[in-house]
Amino acid sequence: MSNMLLGYKTVNINEARLEDLVRQKPDLIEEGLRFVAQQVFTDMGRLDVLLADSDDAFVVAELKVNEDDGMLMQAIDYYDYVVNHRDSLARTYRNREIKPDKAPRLFLIAPSFSPKLLNRIKWVDINISLFTYQCIEMNDSACEGTLLIYNEVIAPSPSVDTPPPQTMDHIDYIEDEAIRKLAVELIKKVQAWDSGNISVEPKKNFISIKVSGKGLMWLHTRKKHFWVETTDFDGEGGRSKVENKEDMERLFLLAERGFTKIVGKT
Repeated sequence: MSNMLLGYKTVNINEARLEDLVRQKPDLIEEGLRFVAQQVFTDMGRLDVLLADSDDAFVVAELKVNEDDGMLMQAIDYYDYVVNHRDSLARTYRNREIKPDKAPRLFLIAPSFSPKLLNRIKWVDINISLFTYQCIEMNDSACEGTLLIYNEVIAPSPSVDTPPPQTMDHIDYIEDEAIRKLAVELIKKVQAWDSGNISVEPKKNFISIKVSGKGLMWLHTRKKHFWVETTDFDGEGGRSKVENKEDMERLFLLAERGFTKIVGKT
């Protein structure tokens, strides 16, 4: 039986129309999903659609009307911008009641995804959801209109089952004993500011240090040194290379400034 006889037909749409349909009914993608903004300006271009989920976390949605392997890297650029500016974005869209301490999510929405893109996604350590869609036009006079039908696609999992990292796994990667001791000393000093609210969370490629769930610094270990990214939570901050005691003392002052600003906002 043809789709026409069933009361609908499949149609092609352009990206502007796709954005509009996503904006109108985001909860068709996932229950509780709501619209925040579209064509959001970032330093990497305009983000297609910004949404919020039922947990009040930002959701970055990258849309394509054709199969496009390049959408993954494009979406990651937009995701990076939202992660780094989620406090200011939450203030901009305060009427949407976003919780910036919630980790943002990333949605890719397209008619189909290639095996190449699916294979790449399994190695990306970001909360990504993929949805294919079909656009249908209703012929029944009682149900006139255009509708998107979504289907979630589950990307394959990595074949290598690696155990979750521990903080000391990162520290022990440093070959220089003196630098290892500086990294341990830094973490202990920062935790001493507020042991009840400062958490040290080892991730796949770095150590994240948070204050009441908000990122304070991110430590990346190398063989002979370590890098630390810091923030003062107003979009500023920096990246510091630690090779000696003097480097760490300068870094400690940056981290202290960030801690003071975060505590002042909680």
